[in-house]
Amino acid sequence: IVIAQAIARNRIDGIGGGFTLVEAVILISIIGIVGVSAAPRFLSISDMDGVRAHRQALNDLRYAHQLSTASGCPVQVDFTTTNYTLTQRSGCRSGSFTQAVIDPTTNHPPYLVTAPSGVPITSTVDPLVFDTLGRTTTTAGVVVTATLSVGGRALEDRLRLEPREPPRRGGAQPLLLRGRAARGRGGGERRGR
Repeated sequence: IVIAQAIARNRIDGIGGGFTLVEAVILISIIGIVGVSAAPRFLSISDMDGVRAHRQALNDLRYAHQLSTASGCPVQVDFTTTNYTLTQRSGCRSGSFTQAVIDPTTNHPPYLVTAPSGVPITSTVDPLVFDTLGRTTTTAGVVVTATLSVGGRALEDRLRLEPREPPRRGGAQPLLLRGRAARGRGGGERRGR
């Protein structure tokens, strides 16, 4: 308001557009206050990378879950400390996990995601397999509960990686996504990067 009044006053007086010393000090003070309050948001870029990697991993696991139930072929998620890869069995339901999954964002295999520098990835089950019913299993087919962490943030709160009930006859199957039961196949959100 002070700045707008000064500009209007200078135009009326016919003086060219400069600021008085008081106006300049007030303007610099306001910019300083805004800068101090906004600086922590920009200085913690590693935190933002962690949040972004967490969201991406959540979406990628939802995609692997949906792909396994829609295609009828198990999907393996193989973790390292810095990345993860999605693969399927070479013979759909038999063979080793060597068939690369096509990344829907590039339309090319492999589906390989590398975390930003300084963002660790951990899993209690490695590799993790989504079977044709969407359950989390080991490569031997043992149904398990998995706990995953990306950048120190657990995925278990948003994506329930727990064994599901056996299929019901003649009804839709419950998917445990986001901590609630969704009806039908593909009850998760659309993939977005």
